[in-house]
Amino acid sequence: MPPAKVDYRILEREYVTTDATYRDLEDRHHVAFSAISRYGREHDWPRKREEYRRQAMADGINTALEKLAEQAADVRIESVTAMRATLYEYLQNLKDHKVTVGTKEAVQAIQTLQLLLGEPTERRETKIVTDPWDGANPAELRELLAFTRARLIEGTATEAGDPAPGEAGQA
Repeated sequence: MPPAKVDYRILEREYVTTDATYRDLEDRHHVAFSAISRYGREHDWPRKREEYRRQAMADGINTALEKLAEQAADVRIESVTAMRATLYEYLQNLKDHKVTVGTKEAVQAIQTLQLLLGEPTERRETKIVTDPWDGANPAELRELLAFTRARLIEGTATEAGDPAPGEAGQA
């Protein structure tokens, strides 16, 4: 009776997806260790197992992160709902003159709601300082300088209503 034909795809799947060793496969499938070892080496089973494990780990991490993100979203939705209900009740009490609002409490409530809605909790401004004379017409700058010098020499400050250089005669 000829030996049974070995389906190495089954052996490969078991080796790659479990912790089975070549000896384990030999015992379970009644195939010679040397044949399994040679076939596994030729078809790079150890690398495939490593890739499979890496991918399984990445999939597990992604699944965990997705669940965590869903839970965080649920908490945010519940928090916003609770905050809106609290604000609604607070507004009703304000309308009924049951409570007065201090500035501090109003600001804190608004900041809390902004935080829950994903708004920034802190604002920063950046001032970009540029040369105000950059790109100015040199002739106009000379005229302005002469006008300013003349005023300083006369000892008078520019008063409201005095025409600026280049505006004399314009109305």
